[in-house]
Amino acid sequence: MMKYPAITLIFSGLMLVANAAIALPQPSVKDIVSLKAACAEIAQEDSLPESEIAPFLLDCVNDQLNERGYERVENLDGMPQNIDSEQGENPTEKSLIELLVEEDDLNQ
Repeated sequence: MMKYPAITLIFSGLMLVANAAIALPQPSVKDIVSLKAACAEIAQEDSLPESEIAPFLLDCVNDQLNERGYERVENLDGMPQNIDSEQGENPTEKSLIELLVEEDDLNQ
């Protein structure tokens, strides 16, 4: 079947090490909460059944984080429902969403 299993094994190991070395930045809680709120609006507009909302929100948030070069989140449990209920964040720090909106405004 495979002529060179040792080469394949070595190459696979190198790829694993290379992927592990490229650590993505972690998103702030504020960014996750903003994305969760936007995804919840989409779920509401699409009239998703209650049983599908939690998996949809997680997939939606992770898709957005991935597009922006951030590390994925394992779950959204314990995330505040809105940014106002968030604790411990720097209030002068702009969220990822705010920066993207500003960037869009500048490009128009």
